[in-house]
Amino acid sequence: MAAVLFQSCSGLCSDLCTSCGKVCSFPCTLCSSICKPVCESIKTACSNSFCFYVAVTLGLNVVPIAFGVQALLYPGCRGSQWLLLNSLLCVAHVITAFYLAGQSKSWNETVKTLCYDPWIAVYIVACAVFFIWLYVGGSWSAKGEMANGNCPDNIASLTKYSIYCGFAFAHVGVSALAISSVLSMCMEKGVKPSQIIGVYARAMSLPLSMCMGKGSNTSTPVNSSPKIGLQYVPPFKATPV
Repeated sequence: MAAVLFQSCSGLCSDLCTSCGKVCSFPCTLCSSICKPVCESIKTACSNSFCFYVAVTLGLNVVPIAFGVQALLYPGCRGSQWLLLNSLLCVAHVITAFYLAGQSKSWNETVKTLCYDPWIAVYIVACAVFFIWLYVGGSWSAKGEMANGNCPDNIASLTKYSIYCGFAFAHVGVSALAISSVLSMCMEKGVKPSQIIGVYARAMSLPLSMCMGKGSNTSTPVNSSPKIGLQYVPPFKATPV
């Protein structure tokens, strides 16, 4: 009887400990399942030619996303409603940047992704909505309609900075995407990014050096100037006729 009771108690304790272990390890397992894909995406984005595009996208979209999170506290404000939709479109920019970095490991894959990928087609439509929404926000901000409703005191500045970041991304982001695509083509042909940057730097410094050469009289090297000194001249001798 004692052995039966001991075995039953031991089995109950073992099951209880196993259940407690699973419950306690669930947050860690969940965190690992979420963090591992994110870390792999960041590693992939930082190891290919689209690292520059990802950096520009993050730099110009993180702030509007944070402003959109703050807008959740004031759902009845028109400016908050504008910030919320704008933040969702900014999230789409960030996701697409990492998606491009993960899919575009070569020039052929870059062309295939940009031209034939269905997610990129949806993203192009989202970009059209993003541009329209920026102009709507600019119109509302100019008319002072962002503060309509129950709004915080800084709603005007939040929407203004978000609009600035949006238009900056519209210009700089497109340039960054083009540069990353060119880098992808050059890296596939064996050209290092440092060589491309060096050629670009020399091309940009050429007009500056020409301007400095025209505007300064000291552009000629000192060593190249002729040396002027005293020379021996033999005496003149008349030739008899």
